[in-house]
Amino acid sequence: MSLLTSTNPGKNYEVVGTIEISSLEDVKAAVEKAKRAQPLWAQASLEERIGFYQKLLQVYEKRAEAIAMIQTREMGKPITSSRADVADDQVRIKRMLEQAKTYLQPEVVDVSATQTNTIFFEPYGVVAAITPWNFPSSNFFIATTQALLAGNTVVFKHSEECPLTSKLLAEVFAEAGFPDGVFTMLYGDGKVGQLLMEQPIDFIHFTGSSKVGEQLYKLAGEKFIPAVLEMGGSSPGVVFADAALDLVAQSACVERFSNCGQICCALKRLIVHRDVYDEVVKRVVAKVAAMQVGDPLEEGTTMGPLVAARQLALLEEQVADAREKGAKVEIGGSHLNFSMSNQNITTHKFVAILNKKIDSGKVLNALAHMSLGLVAGATSEEREQMGFFTYTDADGNEHKDLSKNSYVILRADNGNQIRTAREQAIASGVRFVDFTDSMQDGTYLEQIERIKNIHEAELNYVGICLFGLIEKVSEITKKFGLWR
Repeated sequence: MSLLTSTNPGKNYEVVGTIEISSLEDVKAAVEKAKRAQPLWAQASLEERIGFYQKLLQVYEKRAEAIAMIQTREMGKPITSSRADVADDQVRIKRMLEQAKTYLQPEVVDVSATQTNTIFFEPYGVVAAITPWNFPSSNFFIATTQALLAGNTVVFKHSEECPLTSKLLAEVFAEAGFPDGVFTMLYGDGKVGQLLMEQPIDFIHFTGSSKVGEQLYKLAGEKFIPAVLEMGGSSPGVVFADAALDLVAQSACVERFSNCGQICCALKRLIVHRDVYDEVVKRVVAKVAAMQVGDPLEEGTTMGPLVAARQLALLEEQVADAREKGAKVEIGGSHLNFSMSNQNITTHKFVAILNKKIDSGKVLNALAHMSLGLVAGATSEEREQMGFFTYTDADGNEHKDLSKNSYVILRADNGNQIRTAREQAIASGVRFVDFTDSMQDGTYLEQIERIKNIHEAELNYVGICLFGLIEKVSEITKKFGLWR
C-alpha cells in the first residue's frame, strides 16, 4: 500500500495527514462501477437528481468550516478566502440546480407543416474529471455538478496537493446518499490521473497545465470522445494614458495577487502607456506594500504561502531571469524573511539587535544595500527611565525592547513580526515612524537619509531588527560591533 502525504505550506510543511494512493485496480474498479451505475442514474428524473443535491447542500453547509479549514491547511489559501470559496460553492450549486431545469429541457429548433425538429439532451456516460489545487472545492463542484445533473456518472481525481480536501468532499457525497458508483473519488498524482484517462471513459473534464491538456486533447481524439479543457494562459493587462490609475492599481493587484497569484487566468504582466508608467508603478508598489502576508490561518492575512516549495523555486528562477534581462525590482524580489514559528522558509530566522550607541548613518546605509532590507529603530537616552514592552523571537526567547520615548523606523511590508512590533509599540505609547508611510520618489538611500535627517536629534541609540539569513545577520553584527 502506497500513501500520499498531505503537508501544510503555512506550517513548514508539517504533515497534515495521509491517504492511500489509488492503484490501477482501484481505477479500473471505479470506472467499471460508474459504467454500471450510469444507466439507472440517467433514468432518474431531473427532480430526483436535484433532490440528492439538495441533501448534499445541507451536509455541505454543516461541514463548511471544516472544508474551509482543510483547504487552507493543505494549499495555503488565507482562511477568509477559503470560507468565501465554500460560501460561493453553495450559491453556485443552487444556481446550477435552477439552470438545469431550463437547459436540460428538450429544445424545439424547427417547426414546419409536416414535422417538428427537437433536440433532446442526453448524458454522455462516464465523465473522468481532474482539477488542480488552487480552488479545491470550487474546481471540484464546477467539474462534477453539471455532469451529474445531466445524468452522467463521474470518476474524479484532485491534485495530489489537496487529498484530504478530496476525502472530505467524498464524505459529503456519501452522507448525502448518492447511489453507489454515481460518484467515485480517486487519490494520487499525475500517474493516477493518466491511468484514469486511459480507461474506457466517455468524456474528459480537465483543468490544469497546457502541457497535460494538449496530451489529453490528443487522447480524446484517439478515443473519439469530447473533452472540456481549461488551462493556463498568459493574460496581459493594457493601461492607456487616460485610465483611472487608482482603479488600475487596485485591479492589477487583485488580478495578480489573489490566491497568491495561483490562478490560471491571473494577470501575468501590465503593458502601460509611457506617459503614465511611473505613476502606475508607484501606485502598484504602494498597494503591494500594504498587503498582509503571513499565516493563512490568521484572520488578517491576505496572502499566504505558495502551495509547494517547487513553486517557490520556480518563482525565484523567474525573478532571477528577469533581473538578468534588465528588470528592476521595485519591491520584494526575495523570500519574505519574517519571524513566524510556522513560516515555510525554514532557513531564515528573526534576529533582534538592540541598544548599542553607534553611527546610525553607517548602519542604515549598509542595510539599504542588503537584500534583507531596511528595518531600523532608534531609542532615546532616557531609555533606562522608560517602560518597555516585550516580544518573543522565533526561538521562543522573550525580549524587552523600545522605550515609550522611542522613535521607530520600520518597513511594514516585512511580515507578521513587523506588524506585531508595530502594534505593540503603538500600544506602549512609542512614537512610530513607518518606513512605507515615509516613502517618496527616490532611491532607498535617499528615503533613508530623508527619514534620518528628520529625526537626527533623536537618534542617540539605535536598535535594528534584521530579517534575513542567519549567516548574513551575523556578518552585519560583527561589522558594526553590535550584540544580539
